Amino acid sequence: MSGVDDLFAPEPLPGGRPAAPPVDRLRRVRVILGVALPLNLLGIFCFTGVPGAILSLVAWQLADEEVARAEAGVVPKEQLPRARRARNFAFGQLTFVMLSLTAQIVLYGAGFYDALFEAAVGVFGGVFGGF
Repeated sequence: MSGVDDLFAPEPLPGGRPAAPPVDRLRRVRVILGVALPLNLLGIFCFTGVPGAILSLVAWQLADEEVARAEAGVVPKEQLPRARRARNFAFGQLTFVMLSLTAQIVLYGAGFYDALFEAAVGVFGGVFGGF
């Protein structure tokens, strides 16, 4: 631990027990990846790829920090495989979203979205009585 961690660490309870249980930082990564996954999967149709990419990048950064902490011995070595899996999953999502954004560029240039939205307006216009 660094001097800053020692300085701001909570005082232990009587008997040497820590004041608070250690926080599972990988839980935050899993939650972020869980939110980013549907955004990334729907990104090609609903334009949610950019927020999904940002969340995936944040998750990758947090997981990478946890890998570094586990390799340095700051956290138990048992967390290293979990942190690497989370980092690899985030990297997979980043790869998918980059391919998705590239596909969006191609589809936009080919006029796919114009046709898609015209069809959607036609369907919903008939259902709801026109726009």
